[in-house]
Amino acid sequence: MIAFEKAGKWGYIGLNNTVLLPATYEYAETFENGLGIVQMLMLRGAINAKGQVVIPLDHTEVKRLDAKHYLVSRGAKYGIYSDKGVLLVPLEYGQIRKIHEDFYLLTKGSDVHYLYLPEDRLIKPILD
Repeated sequence: MIAFEKAGKWGYIGLNNTVLLPATYEYAETFENGLGIVQMLMLRGAINAKGQVVIPLDHTEVKRLDAKHYLVSRGAKYGIYSDKGVLLVPLEYGQIRKIHEDFYLLTKGSDVHYLYLPEDRLIKPILD
């Protein structure tokens, strides 16, 4: 599905130029891996091909990390959703960055956590 703009609103068309989802969004990104990032009332989220919300439209930013993970932010707080709409990392981290093909480093104040992507597992190290 390809994003298109008409009269200041965004929607989706197919490869044959047929409208699949009408232009009702303030902004839309072309679908990748089954989801499209959209914006309504200045907030972003992601929808599936049926137009159903998968990642709630209550974030200031939504960014694809890879085929299955989406970085979301609200103000200065970050979290991560799966492509299934599961909140894997709550919106409470001040920084999230990739440190390895399979790992993201998450910081919250002086706390450091990791997300192991192959298992969608949040790791909270126990330090003495």
